[in-house]
Amino acid sequence: MIKRSFVYLNLKIAMVFLSYLFSCSSNTDYKTSSSDFFELGIENVILDTMNLAIDSLTTIPENSQLIRNDSVFFFYNKSNLSLEFYHRFDSISFNRVFLESEGPNGLSGMNGVYYISNDTIIGSRVNELILFNIKGKIYKRIKLNLDGLGSFPDLMIQGTKPIVFFEDKLIISIFPHLNPNNKSHLENWKSFVEIDLNSGIAKSFGELPQVMKDFVFGINYLNFSFVKNSEDELIISFAPINDLFSIDLNDPDRNLDRIILKDPNFNSAPPLSDPKNSDMQYVLSHYLFNNSFDAIYYNGTNYIRIIQKPISEDEFNSMSWAKRKVMIWYDLNFVPVLSHDLNSRSLSYNMVYPLDSAFISRVSSSMEDSFQFVLFKN
Repeated sequence: MIKRSFVYLNLKIAMVFLSYLFSCSSNTDYKTSSSDFFELGIENVILDTMNLAIDSLTTIPENSQLIRNDSVFFFYNKSNLSLEFYHRFDSISFNRVFLESEGPNGLSGMNGVYYISNDTIIGSRVNELILFNIKGKIYKRIKLNLDGLGSFPDLMIQGTKPIVFFEDKLIISIFPHLNPNNKSHLENWKSFVEIDLNSGIAKSFGELPQVMKDFVFGINYLNFSFVKNSEDELIISFAPINDLFSIDLNDPDRNLDRIILKDPNFNSAPPLSDPKNSDMQYVLSHYLFNNSFDAIYYNGTNYIRIIQKPISEDEFNSMSWAKRKVMIWYDLNFVPVLSHDLNSRSLSYNMVYPLDSAFISRVSSSMEDSFQFVLFKN
């Protein structure tokens, strides 16, 4: 039953999130004035546009970061097991590092990769962390053992779920292999794992908000996004809830505190009307027909949150499932300073990169030889 549940959860996650979040294509050149960008209806907040040339081996990345003083895009290309480095300001400069799949330095089967430096890159498997360098040489493996979260909870490394360093520990988000329609399982649900790099000991923390334990929202609404701010707090956006939440990493109890947000206000999603119905179409339609609060980012000056608006019945029937986006900027006290209805399905909320007083985001387009980006500035 556990193995079947494992496959079932992953199939549903893959269907919903991969089917429409990663639709795209990417020449690093500013001021391209491509009409693809300005059809988004957000000319008043676009500072600039950018194309990033790609070759035929590049696929839509599941993991990406902006590294090296915000000058290099780092992508993990899972399809050919490689690390890719694209330079923002030099359309010619590009580097791809192929990793070994088998043997002492075998890195096949990684679900996520996070770049720290050329000497420290972190890869994740189902129940294992792997530390290796830019040449693909593995120097540490950490096997994880987490009780109470089902068989082999997934380690989640994505744009909306970064790896956090705190003291001598790593904090990584997780997705338990529990039943999302079972309230007793939701009561035990955890969102994070903290891993001591010296001992390898891992412990989970981060309960769900009480409303998500009292009611069933469905597997898609168990998605969340988080950032670490300069106050050593994790600021968390749970997909069904308008308000934000925080965890103080200096608090040994790691309590979850609610941050009540002021206007602009969007309705939280309701729970499933039939909590025992786990039919994929029923659960998916509930997610798509309601608001979802799917991404939060932080650049030291502002937070931005990307909210996805409900789709229509006709859009659902035609499998046009990408939601239109709203971008809200908050100051450091979570007071909203800007709200922009992007009226666009094209923005990839999982590929947003914070800069000083700005954010870069990938948008989908019909171009097959480049990834395309817009630069938003307050």
